[in-house]
Amino acid sequence: MQADIAVYSKDDKLRLVVEIKATPRFTHEWAGQVRREVLSRLASGEVPFFMMVTSTKTYLWTSASPLEHTSPDFTVDTNALLAPYFWHFSPS
Repeated sequence: MQADIAVYSKDDKLRLVVEIKATPRFTHEWAGQVRREVLSRLASGEVPFFMMVTSTKTYLWTSASPLEHTSPDFTVDTNALLAPYFWHFSPS
């Protein structure tokens, strides 16, 4: 499996898969389709958390979400999420 970011537990179990997309236009349905495609390539097919980060939105699905479920469990504005980490950068 090739993920942009893969997070493993201390006992070497895959816990989180993160996909980062530079797509300017998207829908929850598109994000759900990308999730299905990525998770279908996993050997086990199971991961507790899946996150997709775009330039404007960050989506999170939990393992409680069926693979067919396209809507994320949580959605947050990416700028708001990352702003605390970039406060010291100023536009040039």
